[in-house]
Amino acid sequence: MHRSKGPVVALVGVLAFLVVAVGCGQDVDSEVVADLERSGLALHLPEIRGEVPVAVKLVEGSEVVLSYDDDGYVYTVSEQRAPDGALCRGIAYEEGSDCSESAGVMRADFEEMSVVAVSRGDTVLVARGLVTEADATLVDDVVAALTDAPEVSARDLVEAVS
Repeated sequence: MHRSKGPVVALVGVLAFLVVAVGCGQDVDSEVVADLERSGLALHLPEIRGEVPVAVKLVEGSEVVLSYDDDGYVYTVSEQRAPDGALCRGIAYEEGSDCSESAGVMRADFEEMSVVAVSRGDTVLVARGLVTEADATLVDDVVAALTDAPEVSARDLVEAVS
């Protein structure tokens, strides 16, 4: 009696497809990893109120921007070279803001919005788009997250976002 090899070949083909499909789903974007590595920045992965970034990109070759989405509330954290001198002079924020700085932490408030920056060696992490008027603890939570954020490789950062 001669058996057909069709079902076995089909099963092997399906398994091979699944292995490739699952494996490809785990790949990180090597181009983004290379861009982040070229930035020369010490990269960090802030987890803010249990949220990790939903996107990461390199802007103008020297600033890494992490985007967060907390139930439709979107804000960013940028990682950039620390400015020379005071953070209130070296970090961009809304004109007319009240800016204060202490122990490597900057806060600039304008109406209901705040910008927070934390110096981490040669890198400064800057959170923008923080609506603080309705959330009294947001700035403290963001400062803690930026201060405690672990330093990570470019690959680990991209994997966390993927």
